[in-house]
Amino acid sequence: PKFRKRALEETARLLIINGKDAVEDAKKKPCEDMYTQMKYVGYGQYLVNNLPNHTALREIQDQLVVSTNRMFRQCGSLPDILALADNDDDESSKEDNDFDFATMFDDPDKADGDDVYDWLLSAIALTDCLTVPGLKVPDGAEEFLVHVWEFLSRFEFPYARDYRKHYKHEKTMDESWTVTHSAYLPTGYGRHQQWVSDAPWLYRYIRENYFYSMERGMLDHFSEFIDLLRQYGCTEENDYQLRVGTRYILDLYKKSNRSWMNHKGTNDDDDDVKESDYDKIHKPWTAISGVIPRQFEPAVPGSYGYAFQQAMLKYSLKKKASMMRKRS
Repeated sequence: PKFRKRALEETARLLIINGKDAVEDAKKKPCEDMYTQMKYVGYGQYLVNNLPNHTALREIQDQLVVSTNRMFRQCGSLPDILALADNDDDESSKEDNDFDFATMFDDPDKADGDDVYDWLLSAIALTDCLTVPGLKVPDGAEEFLVHVWEFLSRFEFPYARDYRKHYKHEKTMDESWTVTHSAYLPTGYGRHQQWVSDAPWLYRYIRENYFYSMERGMLDHFSEFIDLLRQYGCTEENDYQLRVGTRYILDLYKKSNRSWMNHKGTNDDDDDVKESDYDKIHKPWTAISGVIPRQFEPAVPGSYGYAFQQAMLKYSLKKKASMMRKRS
């Protein structure tokens, strides 16, 4: 508990610093970086819920809510906002990105893997926004995140076994990141427990590709596989794959001079590629998530899990009502 409180307080300190910059940037260019704004206000609410007496945090969160509401008002409909929030550093791609909901969800075979990944991250950010009191999330947000979740079950992700190079096959590796991040949509990056019945296709993918990822030897990639098994309630005591995987990344920790950041695993096929700061941080970030025991948060009103479940329930009821009207 002490370590968790310290981590929350340090995260709050960083959010206050970055949140101030985000608020100022939004005043100058209100529709330039919608995704970051949504992430900050979502993170801010989670921190406020866990540090209710942190006055400075509350103040910056109030500013982020006002700033994000202004952006939602000024940046058009949900399709417009999602086009702005496509998480792509290439400005030209933002201009060309046209979110046609009907087309993109109707035919998974025509969907681009990069687009699917962007839709997924946007859906997670929007779900976080649904937990923020006073934030007026654009119409269609709940329906969008449900569509994304259902779409993922119909998208055919390649399995490593189907290619001679396994996870050294570029498409297989690239799209596997979308699979591992799919689990973060209903769980809020691991805050809530994952159930096999939520997405049998996801559980099957993790189980059948687990040792191929271990074979690949990319620390952060394999750590996400271990992380997801823990999300199902698996432990070293009750699951062979998890036990072997945990020992493996702990061995990498030992061999890397007791620092996962030292492990060469992100750009291991190209010595000339320099790791970004994000790449370096991502290794211990994912590895720690892979080895720590789980303490799942309840999906109570105001939580991420509750917001996701409510969106699913509302859409299910809407579909049933529509079917009944057609029959009558």
